[in-house]
Amino acid sequence: MRAPRFVYVGLSFTGNPPPQPNVPGVDSAVESESLDWLRFNWLSYILWTPSECEIIARKIRRVPGMQDFCVIASELNFQGAFGFLPPWLWDWLNKHPEFAQFTGPSPE
Repeated sequence: MRAPRFVYVGLSFTGNPPPQPNVPGVDSAVESESLDWLRFNWLSYILWTPSECEIIARKIRRVPGMQDFCVIASELNFQGAFGFLPPWLWDWLNKHPEFAQFTGPSPE
């Protein structure tokens, strides 16, 4: 098994009207492939996981009702990153040792 790292998962939908997302099902799929994770809005997750991105994306697409959703899973590299996040999200990121070298701005 590979070492855990941060993986971003983004979801999108097509069609009009957009289908209802199966949030509990996606949360369950994410949970099963992660050592730790958070959903900072319904469409975006950050995982702390040793799982391969392909496995994560395919597992989400198998959730009932998610077959028509676009899914991307990608390793996160925070080098050179900058952002404005709520304190609880900085706290979550900073509890993982690989993130400890990155610091964002203080809350405004």
